[in-house]
Amino acid sequence: MSNTPNNQPYQPQPHDHWAKYYDFVFEYTFGGYYRNLTEGTLQAIQQIVPASTTILDYGAGTGRLTLPLSQYGYQVIAVEKSHGMLEVLKEKAAKAGLSVTPYQGTIAEYQGPKADMALAVFTVIAYILNEEELKTSFQNIYNHLNDGGYFLLETPSRYLFSEQPTNIQESNLVRQVQLTSHHNNLFTYTETCRGTVGNENFAYEDKFQIRYWPSETVMSLLNEIGFNEVTHQFESTTNPLAHTGYQLFQK
Repeated sequence: MSNTPNNQPYQPQPHDHWAKYYDFVFEYTFGGYYRNLTEGTLQAIQQIVPASTTILDYGAGTGRLTLPLSQYGYQVIAVEKSHGMLEVLKEKAAKAGLSVTPYQGTIAEYQGPKADMALAVFTVIAYILNEEELKTSFQNIYNHLNDGGYFLLETPSRYLFSEQPTNIQESNLVRQVQLTSHHNNLFTYTETCRGTVGNENFAYEDKFQIRYWPSETVMSLLNEIGFNEVTHQFESTTNPLAHTGYQLFQK
């Protein structure tokens, strides 16, 4: 039985049992938007910190940002709670001959080297369910940044919690996602999916809770901890990140 960084028995995490199909499902679902968002994020990072510096990629998943950043010469620490997702990331890194440092745990649990930049983008903070853990997570990010280090954060918009643009019914992928609203901005995420990738048929179900975080709450906590917002990075209307929930902060 594997353990967490706090030496507690490992509990199954969202995406664990379908991590092998995660890349296929998300690429199929979001297509060009997903690729443009990834490319825009990578371009922004390259403009903020030079290659060879150290980056903490919180909620690294299967390596969407970790792996290309490693290719560009960054020293990347991939922090991911899901054992399944982290195993896929490690396999992909090994296949590509890339050196990354994997760390299994949450943002709040991370205890490792400091970095020049930290990332928590896409839907990473939606998996944090209470304000105490959110504050602890932000504080831990702050503590693991070098002086002057940057924190790139995405706060998912309310739209993502009110619409289901991810539902697909096609010949090689049938995906249904349902969000059930509860009190205090909590939601139950339920997904059923079946499809074909290569010559392999697959099917899975997943169910877990997520939370919508109002930007006012996020900003209040970040200000309390001591982060300073850098406002000029994503203002250009031609920037792929201009209309996302991306914000840049500095220690």
